[in-house]
Amino acid sequence: MMGIMSPRSIQNAQRIRAQEVDSLSKSILRHVKSSPNTPLELNPKLWMLTTNFISQIVLSKRYYPLDEDQETEHAKEYKFVFSELIFLLGSTLPGDCLPFLKWADIGGFQKCGMALKPRFDNIVTKILEERRAKRKEDGDFHVDVDIIDVLLTHQEKGEVPITEANIRGVIWDTFGGATETSISAIEWTMANLIKHPNLMQKVQSEIDNVVGKDNKVTENDIPKLHYLQAVVKENFRLHPPAPFLIPRESHTACKIAGYEIPTSTRMFVNVWGMGRDPCIWEDPLKFIPERFTKGSPLANLEVNGQHYQLMPFGTGRRQCPALSMGLATVTMLIANLVQAFDWSHLGGPNNLDMSESKSSWVTLMATPLQAIPKPRFPDEFY
Repeated sequence: MMGIMSPRSIQNAQRIRAQEVDSLSKSILRHVKSSPNTPLELNPKLWMLTTNFISQIVLSKRYYPLDEDQETEHAKEYKFVFSELIFLLGSTLPGDCLPFLKWADIGGFQKCGMALKPRFDNIVTKILEERRAKRKEDGDFHVDVDIIDVLLTHQEKGEVPITEANIRGVIWDTFGGATETSISAIEWTMANLIKHPNLMQKVQSEIDNVVGKDNKVTENDIPKLHYLQAVVKENFRLHPPAPFLIPRESHTACKIAGYEIPTSTRMFVNVWGMGRDPCIWEDPLKFIPERFTKGSPLANLEVNGQHYQLMPFGTGRRQCPALSMGLATVTMLIANLVQAFDWSHLGGPNNLDMSESKSSWVTLMATPLQAIPKPRFPDEFY
């Protein structure tokens, strides 16, 4: 998996990411032209972008066409199945907490999961059948172009023991783990900037000064956009993609901070709570990107797991393998949205609902973000 998410793979994804970001800008501009001064719900747009980006990395195909009104039945099925599976992933099953209740299936979660499994299997089976047929047709001339190809090649060579279940698991992990988390990070960051218009203006001014008003921001510009990076870090502190890291289990009994941890104890790391701990952060509930800017004691703090007070993607060997790719996607998309458009809330920034949803394993907004975009440049810029 680390090879799949290597720096070379991330670099190869830049073209795809730029294409999808450009498509999103044009889609937003069409909304402005057809419904000026009308709020736009960002979530569906972000879902299409992230899904198309991931599907091209994994499958070399777009699931959603450029015109969302032409959504295929196959795309609708994909969206429904993965949305429901992600919802189930974040649900609390009473039987997990009280094993004697497992037989009752309170809430119907197990029944729902059993109904979704064959539909998920059908989606993946079609993907694998199409790819295997293409590889057979190409013969010795076939070149690996995406994650599915890499996995199938390793499976055929037998150098690495890869089963059919492994391949299906990677497809689920890639789509399920990357879609909602990226959408959450982008939506929360945009909400915080709309909540604080002065901060959005700072980001726009930085992009205008570094990139210029005649050029679109590119990934090569991101390392020079220091305030934008501080905004993204501050958002990950307040709103990590998931409130808890993937659970760990102790192999042997140990003691941590004076607490006795028995063998086989499942432990959750509460990164949401760590990001709001007043013992670590000054004014922890305030959105203050300046805490990460040059001259601040935290200026060199990164989200890559090397600094334990801020590790939204985990740390160590079990760190999120797609950290670099996910961070690049979130940062690039925020830069594009803020450069291309002014954003405002219909009821004003003080009436923007910043509460969190309690029904998902991802840190989602309770009320999906709706904002009014206003183009900052002539139509030909887009």
